[in-house]
Amino acid sequence: MRRLLVTALALCLGACTAPQPGATAPVAKGPIHAPGSPEETAAEIYWRGMDYLDGRGMPRDDAKGLALLQSAADKGFAEAQFMLGLLYDTGRAVNEDPAVAAAWYAKAAAQKHPEAEFLLGLDYYRGRGVRQNDAQAVKLFGEAAARNAAAAYHL
Repeated sequence: MRRLLVTALALCLGACTAPQPGATAPVAKGPIHAPGSPEETAAEIYWRGMDYLDGRGMPRDDAKGLALLQSAADKGFAEAQFMLGLLYDTGRAVNEDPAVAAAWYAKAAAQKHPEAEFLLGLDYYRGRGVRQNDAQAVKLFGEAAARNAAAAYHL
C-alpha cells in the first residue's frame, strides 16, 4: 500500500510539473543563468536535474540528473531534498534505501515541505527507515495537513 501511495504521489508531482498540452510556458522570474555558472540557483539546478531524469529536452540520463538533484539538495533546496527522498523510497535511479529516503524527507520537512512531512510521517508510523514512533507520525501528519498536503487529508 505504501509503495502504491508513494508512486501515486510521484506520478502526481510529475504530472503537476510537466507542461500540459496547449499550455503556455511560464514566464521566468529573474534571470536564467547558464548551466554550471556560479550564478545558477539551486532551483535552476533542480529543474535541470529533473529534465535529465525525465528526458525532457535531452536524452534521459539518471546519473546526471541525480548528481544535479544532489547539488541542489546540498544547497538546501527543499524540493530537491524531497525528490531525492522519493527516488530512494522507490528505487528510481538509485538503490532503494528507506533510511536514506527518510533522511532526505527529514531535511525537506525541516523546511516545512508538506509532502515530505507526510511521507516522513508514514515512515515513522510504519517504522520504515526510522524507528517506529506514533507520536512523531501524528505530529508530522498534522503539520502536512495544516500546509494542505492533499494526501494527509485521507488518513
